[in-house]
Amino acid sequence: AWLKAHYPAEFLAGVLTHDPGMYPRRLIVADARTFGIPILPIDVNASDKAYRVEIVDGTKGIRLALSEVRGISEAEVDSIRTVRISGPFTSLEELWRRTDLSQPVVENLVHVGALDSIRGPRSRRELLWQVAELVREPKVRIGDQLSFSFDEPIAESLPGLAGYSDLELTEAELEISGID
Repeated sequence: AWLKAHYPAEFLAGVLTHDPGMYPRRLIVADARTFGIPILPIDVNASDKAYRVEIVDGTKGIRLALSEVRGISEAEVDSIRTVRISGPFTSLEELWRRTDLSQPVVENLVHVGALDSIRGPRSRRELLWQVAELVREPKVRIGDQLSFSFDEPIAESLPGLAGYSDLELTEAELEISGID
């Protein structure tokens, strides 16, 4: 009770990370919101394996964990975190080429909005289209290095697909992470 009263963001981030199973995560997130704690979305450049506290505009917020993405393995989370040390991801293509993520996990990351900070003007639907283009030429592991063989360049112009509606955004968050 003392931790919740004096350090609510840290306490709730810890509860979310260690999930005692007594309450659904959505209820804990709702509790954080009643304390005025912002819930920060999953982001490939900011999220870690566990929930953590971040300062945003002078307020402590809780950053959602990569481990909440449906289908992501611990090895894939570690792949993102390890590669990110040398610098943040700047594009979907860079994420695909530098990490050991599977296609379904990359699609889930796009779907839940974990690439929104690097997608630029492209919509999530356009990024999903780009994932399909990227996986046409699979990564081939040679020794300890990745080699890429692309016969055709990745499509520069995508078909101008519409962005998600507010309902679709919420559905994607619930479907992929279980938290809206």
